[in-house]
Amino acid sequence: MYILIVKYENDAERKRIDYAVERWEKRISMEKLRGVVILIRGDEGDLSAFVEDIFSRVENPNEKISVYRVEILEPDVEKKTRVLEYEVSDVKSMKKFIDYLMAKIGACLSYKDGECKVYNVQTKKGLVRLEVCFRDKRIFFRFEGYGKGVDHLVARVDEEVRMFLD
Repeated sequence: MYILIVKYENDAERKRIDYAVERWEKRISMEKLRGVVILIRGDEGDLSAFVEDIFSRVENPNEKISVYRVEILEPDVEKKTRVLEYEVSDVKSMKKFIDYLMAKIGACLSYKDGECKVYNVQTKKGLVRLEVCFRDKRIFFRFEGYGKGVDHLVARVDEEVRMFLD
């Protein structure tokens, strides 16, 4: 048995997590818990005193309260990084095309640093961080993320850029 704790920053992220749980609960036995999850770091004496205090505040505590001993597992999930590079003859028109392409794929500008722009792109396959940089007459796309989202977005961007350059 495992407990997975996912901290989310906003409602959109929470909804993406809920959607993933709905997809996976058909494949593996899982239950999205109601109530509160409390991670306790301390000795067993403090734990016992705290649990006794909580038991005293809840109706039918034996039915509602469970205590588990847990250990942290480091999941073996590697971040994927892919880079695309193209030679560009007209940098100005390519910059306009990149603005169009980022809007088309739903990219959200995170920040700009000189000739580089960093975007977050939420695809159905996952969240991807996309860095777009111009250096002389070259454009570089750097994709970072987990799961199938990176490969999906690389293929889509590569196809669009190649069509534009031809």
